[in-house]
Amino acid sequence: MTVRVSAAAVLAALLALIGGGSPSAKVTGRVTCQGKPVAGSILFSPKGGEAGNNGSAVSANLDEHGNY
Repeated sequence: MTVRVSAAAVLAALLALIGGGSPSAKVTGRVTCQGKPVAGSILFSPKGGEAGNNGSAVSANLDEHGNY
C-alpha cells in the first residue's frame, strides 16, 4: 500500500512539473532607453485578472544591441 501511495505522489509531482500543456510562443524584440540599446536581461510575467494568466514568468538575455 505504501509503495502505491509513493508512486502516485511521484507521478503527481512529475505531472505538476511538466505543466498543463499551456500554449507558448516565440517572441522577439529590442529594449532601448532614450534611444540606446539596453544589455542585460528581461523578465516576462503573466499579468491580469483572467483565469488564463497564471503561467510562469520567463526571462531572456539581451544582447549588446538590446535584442531578445
